[in-house]
Amino acid sequence: AYVPWPTIADVLDKYCPGWCWTTELNFSSERIFVTGQLSIPTADGIIIRSAVGTETLKREKTTQQGIEMVEHAYGDPSSNAESMAFRRAAAKLGFGRELWKKKEA
Repeated sequence: AYVPWPTIADVLDKYCPGWCWTTELNFSSERIFVTGQLSIPTADGIIIRSAVGTETLKREKTTQQGIEMVEHAYGDPSSNAESMAFRRAAAKLGFGRELWKKKEA
């Protein structure tokens, strides 16, 4: 379970006008890494939270012939990694944090 990034953006638009999201991309031979920075202006100054999202450039699929590299079925690696970074940065501000907590028995 997670909070979709458009939901977070809608809340930020409503309650945090002027928020800003910036990204930096890095690559390895197998992965993309997106470092994002979420900035929110307040009366006391700008609050900044950063996070990293990552995604494989292709995924492995096991077939009878062995392991085959295939494209992702949903989204592309860069948008998936950016979405992950955005959700993680927002979680540092409290968005969806309850989803990360394990239920007590």
